[in-house]
Amino acid sequence: MRNERCKRVFRLILYSIAVAVGFGLAPSAKADFLVTVNTSSISGTQGFIDIQFAPGLGSPTATATVTNFSTDATLESSVNGTSAGTDGGGSGSLPGTLTISNTSALNDVYQPVTYGTYFSFDVSFSGSLDNAGTFAVTMYANDFSTTLLTTDPNGTVADINFNSDGSTTTQTFQDSIGNIDASIQPLGAGPTAPAPPAWLLLSIGAIGMWAMRTRLGMVVPPLAARRAGSLRAIGSGC
Repeated sequence: MRNERCKRVFRLILYSIAVAVGFGLAPSAKADFLVTVNTSSISGTQGFIDIQFAPGLGSPTATATVTNFSTDATLESSVNGTSAGTDGGGSGSLPGTLTISNTSALNDVYQPVTYGTYFSFDVSFSGSLDNAGTFAVTMYANDFSTTLLTTDPNGTVADINFNSDGSTTTQTFQDSIGNIDASIQPLGAGPTAPAPPAWLLLSIGAIGMWAMRTRLGMVVPPLAARRAGSLRAIGSGC
């Protein structure tokens, strides 16, 4: 059970790195969000809500603060013998304030529940947010292993990824019948226009340089790019 969660965390870290080096979706400059999940299709069943903040490659210390948690679910003391708990940099308990720092591989707060029709919360971020990692919401069945309402390989229904410049990329995922049950909305301002993907900016720049050098009669050498790095050590939580 724990091994499966750790595998998902490891994949989430790899995904955070990919986003940070430019393979993510269009970034947004917002850092405060309202997260809402529609759980009506699993209402009445038991399981776990897991909220985590995984680091990226060489991430500086950053903290996610979860407030204003609201739900019509029943927050249970335990499900199948597993009580509410935390790992790594996670602290607090629902429905109160949670603080989750990206200080180890697995940083989360998990809560056993009998699902209702929804849950929602606000999340804000502090600290150095450049390449801070990925904030993610996962829902489990009562075995604390089977993920619910998602087809994402990482098992998340929604995530917020921090790029190398501190901007954010948000994602929500389809469930098994094609519905998207989660939403992520920026707080404090209306929606922002998406920025061009990094690969597009790099391509435009390379074409411009080629055109300028060609006009000047210069020989343009082959373009090569390398990215190298190593994962930070996986913490003792896994």
